Amino acid sequence: GFLDVRCDVHPFMGAFIHVFEHPYYAITDNTGQFSMTKVPPGVYKVSLWHEQFGFREKTVKVPPGESLSLDFELTKEAHPMVGKPAR
Repeated sequence: GFLDVRCDVHPFMGAFIHVFEHPYYAITDNTGQFSMTKVPPGVYKVSLWHEQFGFREKTVKVPPGESLSLDFELTKEAHPMVGKPAR
């Protein structure tokens, strides 16, 4: 699930909290890079959400015993899923 936490007094104060039913998630570093370890081989849907750029989603196949690179392009162009996740 997704929680959008806002301060009623200070409009600049807020947080977005994502709750997952699995241990696979990542937070990007200051260059936009991320990594996930110990993901079992298989086919997965990778979802990304950004406050200004909205959702992006890709399907990836994780091969056994190998690493995988995945790139997302974030632009301010119209995107069918731009916005905040449904509450």
